[in-house]
Amino acid sequence: MLVNAESIRNIFTGYKTAFGAGFAMAPPDYKKVAMIVPSGVREEVYAWLGTFPRLREWLGDRVIQSLTMHGQTIRNRRFESTFELSLDDIKDDQYGVLAPMVQELGASAAAHPTELTFDLLASGFVECGYDKQPFFSAAHSSFDQNGQSITVSNMQVGTGPAWYLFDTTRPFRALIYQEREPYRITMMSHPEDYNVFMKNNLLFGATGRSNAGFGLWQLAYGSMAPLTTENYEAARAAMTTLRGEGGRKLNINPSLLVVPRALEGDGRRILISESRPITVTVGTGTPPVQQAVAVGNEWKGSAELLATSYL
Repeated sequence: MLVNAESIRNIFTGYKTAFGAGFAMAPPDYKKVAMIVPSGVREEVYAWLGTFPRLREWLGDRVIQSLTMHGQTIRNRRFESTFELSLDDIKDDQYGVLAPMVQELGASAAAHPTELTFDLLASGFVECGYDKQPFFSAAHSSFDQNGQSITVSNMQVGTGPAWYLFDTTRPFRALIYQEREPYRITMMSHPEDYNVFMKNNLLFGATGRSNAGFGLWQLAYGSMAPLTTENYEAARAAMTTLRGEGGRKLNINPSLLVVPRALEGDGRRILISESRPITVTVGTGTPPVQQAVAVGNEWKGSAELLATSYL
């Protein structure tokens, strides 16, 4: 192959196409759990965290609600993956065999927001949210039906692996994915570039700028206890009984169960199976005889199941 500016441009065009094809392959699972926020600066301040807007009857003057009681700053981070391509390989028509690798780079770039988001989720039993408590904690401040301040939990203790329940039915989310610059592929290919002149190599790679952060803990529940029907029911009850200022119900609707692959079977049995097994006592003998029977699964379809390899 004759190596000139036009042939290198054609190579880069082909790589951009392969990158885009790979990018389209990765499922955007992060969008199921995170609120997507476009960012225009180095860092964003979320002063509204902890606020659930409500309407009231307008009597007298308006009551102004502050958005600065809590706050959290999410600073954008730069990510990259860079490779060298020898000009000799281009001359020998070897660049085509690298197209699948460029396609894989695109898939990796598309999956990175999901990886970033679920890495943050897995740290939620240790890392703090806007209220300075671990995101999954037994010591969050909330309110009872009389509007009195109380301490509530959005977690179950155990030995893992962890599973998570989310309310994804409202604009606010438990997690935030903040995008400053979308992921793209670039190449250094001009003859005057240092790497081209000194090493006879082209440089190409993917780059993007973003970050993930915690949103509203009220919209998520984390458990390291076994994923059983009883624990799932307890998690739902803890979420749906949460109240806000003045004792008003927050109307939390658990709609998404997120599990690692190791718990996918348990999640399917709770959310997809038509029936579930229970143990009953048969007869009146001593000792009593225990027998497993199948009953209707009352939790079938109560939430969507997302099993992920990123946990």
